[in-house]
Amino acid sequence: MTGRAALAGLGSVAAALGLARWALTVVTVTSGSMAPTLRVGDRALVRRCGGGAVRRGDVVLALLPPAGHAVVLPEPAESAPPGGRLPESGPGVEVPDRFVKRVVALPDDVLLREDVLAMLAPGRRPPDGLPHGWKIPPHSCFVVGDGVESEDSLAWGPLPLPLVVGQVVARAPSAAEPRWRRVPASPWSA
Repeated sequence: MTGRAALAGLGSVAAALGLARWALTVVTVTSGSMAPTLRVGDRALVRRCGGGAVRRGDVVLALLPPAGHAVVLPEPAESAPPGGRLPESGPGVEVPDRFVKRVVALPDDVLLREDVLAMLAPGRRPPDGLPHGWKIPPHSCFVVGDGVESEDSLAWGPLPLPLVVGQVVARAPSAAEPRWRRVPASPWSA
C-alpha cells in the first residue's frame, strides 16, 4: 500500500467518524422525569434529526426556549371549563438548557383530556383545570415525561419543533445492564 492510498483510507475513516459524531450524540440523563424509561445517570444515544422527523411516541432531546421566550399554550379545541388553562411554571424554577421528553401530539392533533390522563404515569396527578381538548399549533408538539414528577408541556405548553435536537434511540450499557437497550415507544412496554 502506498502512502497516498494509506492517507486516502485514513481520510475516509476520519470523515466517517466525523459524520457519525455529527449524526449521533450521547447525553447523560439528569432528572427522573423519564423514569422508568430513562433514569438519572443513564446515558442515552440521540440521533440528531430535528423536529420535522419526530413521530408520536418518540423520546426526544430538545432545547428549552430562551429565557423570556413565551411558549403559548394551545387553544382549547372545544370550550374549556372556567379557568381551564394549564398552570404556568412558577418563578425561580431552575431547569437545564436541554431536556428529554416523550412526544405525545404533533401539529394539528387534537389532544383530549382523556388522552392526557391515559398517558400519565401511574400516580401522577394531572394539573388542575385541565381543559377537555386542545388543537396543537403548527410547528409545535406536545411532550410529557414518563415519570410521576415532570416539568413538561402540561406545565409550559407546546414545544416549538425547531427546538427538537433529535430522537433518543437507545440507552447505553451500564453496570446493571451491560448491553444497549432500545427506548420503547411506550413507557409501560418492555
